[in-house]
Amino acid sequence: MYEQLYRIEVNVICLLILFWIIFRLRLFADKQTRNILFSRVIVENFLLIFLDTLMVFFSGKTSPFFYALNWLFNLLYLILNACTAYSWFSYVIYTLFENKKRISVVNKFCAIPLVIFIFMSVVSIFTKWIFFIDSATGSFVNGKLYFLQIIFVYGFFTCASVISLIFLILRKQTLYRPYVIVIAFILLPFLGGFFHIIFPQAKLVWQMLSLGFLLIYVEIQFDLISRDALTGLNNRRAFDSQLEKISEYGLTESDGKAYHIFMMDINLFKEINDTYGHIEGDNALVVVAKIISKHFENTNAFKCRYGGDEFAIIYWCTSDEAGKILKDIYSDFENSSQSYNLEYKLSVSIGYAAINGRGLESAKKALKLADTNLYVEKDFMHKKLNR
Repeated sequence: MYEQLYRIEVNVICLLILFWIIFRLRLFADKQTRNILFSRVIVENFLLIFLDTLMVFFSGKTSPFFYALNWLFNLLYLILNACTAYSWFSYVIYTLFENKKRISVVNKFCAIPLVIFIFMSVVSIFTKWIFFIDSATGSFVNGKLYFLQIIFVYGFFTCASVISLIFLILRKQTLYRPYVIVIAFILLPFLGGFFHIIFPQAKLVWQMLSLGFLLIYVEIQFDLISRDALTGLNNRRAFDSQLEKISEYGLTESDGKAYHIFMMDINLFKEINDTYGHIEGDNALVVVAKIISKHFENTNAFKCRYGGDEFAIIYWCTSDEAGKILKDIYSDFENSSQSYNLEYKLSVSIGYAAINGRGLESAKKALKLADTNLYVEKDFMHKKLNR
């Protein structure tokens, strides 16, 4: 009796936490794919815990009505277990790659075992493969293949954790918060599973997951205050914070790599606004952000809208690589009018400099030099355009 009350109390607390997060997300979070995926995982987890709470009242009852409800709720619970694990894996993959085409392929492949498990759970009504309800006691009983459910759920969690850890190691120079959050988050359901193994009555996997969602929600709030709403890039606040962090790692390594700061400015941006209107001016900013993201896709680059029509990138590379990136970006802007269906020629000026030294002062000197080089280039471009 006390165990059931304790289980209900824990579930109610988790449901309140999840309901609050869902409510806040619907009010304040934007419609980015990452936030949509996160909302889906939370809703599924909410339904899981809600079902778990209802099953407390039905478990152990043997009347035909409660026996049927036990079958139905436990079946839904198992299916939601699998769907939530799958949705969480999708969320992690998108957070790491932010590439919809690549993620679509991965999701379709991973959906195969999901569909198979759901099918096996449904036919357990006849085969008792995954589970069945004991008609004499009204209790849930593991089927011969119940271990597949454990492998499936923890398999997705483990894969998500391992992939995040690999990314964190490979991109150690970025100090990228979401990877750390994902790894910290994954420990909570494993901790709940560990307690469940030691104390079979303590089903805490999804309850611990609810606490983990608080970590993700805090990360989303951090992302909202650190991201430019128009372009989707980081904002000036995030840039200043990142510059301070990487200033401790600014020394050039033996392979010639160092942090490089690129400063970019749209040429004749005021004329675009005056001639075509501010809506088209906003579109020009979005196009520049897309081109920047394209050239630094799947890299450790920190991309930022610095302010107005200025952009900034922090990238760990060699001097030769920095020069090649500069040429490639300029080349892409030569064809931007046709590629992005613009009525005007969109061009930019770029200046860059390496951080040669450790500490914030060295980073600020590099930023100032990159800005100086930008305006030298901008002056040259204006003369070239006869403006």
